Amino acid sequence: MSQSYFRVLFWLVLSVVLLGSLLPSKVSTLAIFSCDKFMHFSAFALLYFFAERAYCTVFSGLILGFVVVGFGLAIEIAQNFILYRHADAFDIIANACGVLLAASIINLHKFYEKTQESSDDVIR
Repeated sequence: MSQSYFRVLFWLVLSVVLLGSLLPSKVSTLAIFSCDKFMHFSAFALLYFFAERAYCTVFSGLILGFVVVGFGLAIEIAQNFILYRHADAFDIIANACGVLLAASIINLHKFYEKTQESSDDVIR
């Protein structure tokens, strides 16, 4: 898939995460604590995946990781000023863990591809 396709997906996921984080939540936070953290983890893993696929040729993966985690931190700070939302440090941790997992999987995949190319050169 082309980078432009991943850029559209990145901005779409970013918009959904932003709207979902700043609009009122109708579900009790205590009732879905673990589900909420899983949603944060998943959303930021997906967000980092699309960011890496869309912008890795322009920025390094480390910078992209910091930007995505920083975006999550900015959302939590913004939620602190919204009456119907509240900031949660565990959300930031879940966001960062999602980014770390996605970055790890991407880097392992790149490493595997590189070792496969190296072994193909040895066989020839």
